[in-house]
Amino acid sequence: MMLVKEAKTKREILQAIFLRRKSLIYECKYSIIEEEPDIYDLISKVYVAKEGDNVIGTARVRKEDNRFRIERMAVDKKYRNKRVGSKIIKRILRDFNKKKIYLMSPKSTIPFYERFGFKKTNKIQKGKYHTYYRLQNF
Repeated sequence: MMLVKEAKTKREILQAIFLRRKSLIYECKYSIIEEEPDIYDLISKVYVAKEGDNVIGTARVRKEDNRFRIERMAVDKKYRNKRVGSKIIKRILRDFNKKKIYLMSPKSTIPFYERFGFKKTNKIQKGKYHTYYRLQNF
């Protein structure tokens, strides 16, 4: 049975970081600026989807001015298309109910976020391998 929660232990946070590295950097070749992990992990809420003791999905949320930003969403390859990402996003939206939230997404994942009410804006960011589009719920 899968559980989605805020990471509370060092083990959960480390598993989330290792999953992000594997999924986002090596598999998807997303342009993560600077390094992974980064200093924002210290000031963000890190969410994890767990099956037993294993982290199978993750995302983090951090405050920027009067908004919140979802970042570093990753799901283990063998658990993709099994609603893990959906459950993480639903938990974040529940915890940040009625808050202004945005994220940057490559074109391929825009439809996923649109299912949760996020709308694509005109703001883009160029990465080494991808162009990222801003989506927001406000």
